[in-house]
Formats: sequence, C-alpha cells, structure tokens
Amino acid sequence: MQVKLLRFLQDQIVERIGGRKPVQVDVRIVCATNQDLDRLMAEGRFRDDLYYRLNEVTVRVPPLRERLGDVVVLASCFLRRFAAEYGRPVRGFAPQRSQRSTIIRGPEMCASSRTASNARS
Repeated sequence: MQVKLLRFLQDQIVERIGGRKPVQVDVRIVCATNQDLDRLMAEGRFRDDLYYRLNEVTVRVPPLRERLGDVVVLASCFLRRFAAEYGRPVRGFAPQRSQRSTIIRGPEMCASSRTASNARS
C-alpha cells in the first residue's frame, strides 16, 4: 500500500476502479498519526521516501494530558453541548472543580476529546 501511495504522490495519476485509463489529478494531502514514524522507519515498517514526500510541514499537537488547561475548556464545551441537547439549565462547574489542581491526571483522564464526546452521542 505504501508503494502505491508513493507512486500516486510522485506521478499524480490515479486509475479509477473499473477504469482502463489513468487520470491526472492535482491534490493536496493532509496526514495525521499518533505513531512514532521515526521509530517505524528505523524498524523498516514505514518507507523513508514516503515519509519525506509527505512531511512538508509537521505540526505536533501534544496529548491532552500535557495540556491540562485545555481539559477545563473541553469539559465546559461538552457541558454546554449536552445541557442544550437535553434541555437542562446548567451554568458551569463549581469553582473548585475547574481549578487545575483538581484535574485528574494520568490514565484516569479520558483518552481524548473524541472519546469523551462519543460517550454520550
């Protein structure tokens, strides 16, 4: 699969499913992963040439456990969303709950905002 993707990125040509002739395309690709690609390349599980072809700009987003201030923002967002969805008059969290010192740390904290959001939707 990596070979096919690399060939597509270099040639910018695709062949439609069931098609017989190649089609020239002009595309931009946005990729994201939570894998350590440097380690995977060292192990030979990810192609170096594909990595360098894809890696124009790297944006590192630290995990939520490293952005404790964002936990309160996300929790408030989810609280407002679900309060509106269920028609409940909720104003916010108690002051002692929104302080950084009371935020749960480590594996007990939800893995991601997607996990927290999908728990109720």
